[in-house]
Amino acid sequence: MERLKEDIDHKAEKFGHIEYYDAKLRDGHSNEVAIAASEVRDLDDRRKPLASVNPLFAKVSELPPTPNVEDITFEHISLNLPNIAKHALQELEQSSISIESTHGNIDNE
Repeated sequence: MERLKEDIDHKAEKFGHIEYYDAKLRDGHSNEVAIAASEVRDLDDRRKPLASVNPLFAKVSELPPTPNVEDITFEHISLNLPNIAKHALQELEQSSISIESTHGNIDNE
């Protein structure tokens, strides 16, 4: 009996943690939250921001697939549309002035 107790003590030291199954059965959700909190570093990059809300939520939530965005989309987003419109209006104004001056010179001749 003494050897059996020593063996149990040795195995308990090896694991360093003995789970109380009665408590686990009564409060399984808290156990899952605690386990998820210890596994936050193992989450993928898309789930890590969710861990600040709730580690269990980050672990078990169903994420939609990563969006497929073409490279040209970022190019279009980076365009400064107000600036482009401003330059286009200035060009139109200059071209209309040059057309008017050309018509004025023709009428004078």
